[in-house]
Amino acid sequence: MQNSGSVYKEIFSFYNIKFNSNQEKQTARKFIKERLKKEFPQFDWSDSSNWDKLSVVDRNHFKTVTVREYFTVKSSSDEKTIKQKIDTEMKDKLIDARTRLKEHNEYATNLFRRFHDEDASDEENRRLYEEFITLLPNYTVTTRTPTYEEFLKGPHRLYDYQMSEINDCMMEDYYDDDPYKPTPVTEADIDHIALRSIIKYLESSLSISIDYEGIRDCLTTSNSFNMVYDRTDTVVECDETLKFFAARKRLEELDFVRKV
Repeated sequence: MQNSGSVYKEIFSFYNIKFNSNQEKQTARKFIKERLKKEFPQFDWSDSSNWDKLSVVDRNHFKTVTVREYFTVKSSSDEKTIKQKIDTEMKDKLIDARTRLKEHNEYATNLFRRFHDEDASDEENRRLYEEFITLLPNYTVTTRTPTYEEFLKGPHRLYDYQMSEINDCMMEDYYDDDPYKPTPVTEADIDHIALRSIIKYLESSLSISIDYEGIRDCLTTSNSFNMVYDRTDTVVECDETLKFFAARKRLEELDFVRKV
């Protein structure tokens, strides 16, 4: 990052902003200052050196997410160039990891949330029910959506519906005693063979390389994380957890192929 007080200069440079007048520049500075006040009210933004008191992730989130729409349209660079620059910055500064951590915590929080309040009005409980059935497909696969009347008589947490579905599947497996039933082939088995086939073809036919070191680093980070990764637990943001979510994102997206 640049020196204290450089928040305006840094953002203008990042988006390649060319001002036609001093008034245009002052308007842009005012926009940044107002958004800083809204995002980080704990600081006095008449002193722009407070920018350096923010964490690296907070600064880059503000630069690449908060003011993105406003300055992309004002940039002297084309939109594709700005998008590529933002994507690179977000990946390098763990912004994507923060987003994934936030999504993880929202998932875990909603899982145990009660979507019914005995003391609330029928109208409020119907609103909670509508929110519940919107979220239900994200937590279960085969569960039928309950009617409002059924919902009132049953459990009011997504966790209970999720556990019920898991228990049903376990019982089906327990009572399935067909001795000729073949051992199921997992997605991991298929992916492993498919990946080896693709690598063999690409390396022999195209100018590509596989980032094996990156794969090893991401797997090490993911496997050595000092908590059991559980979607039912919320996670505190720190360098370690952000690196963990960044590694998981790269592993899920298979971001390890490079042009030679």
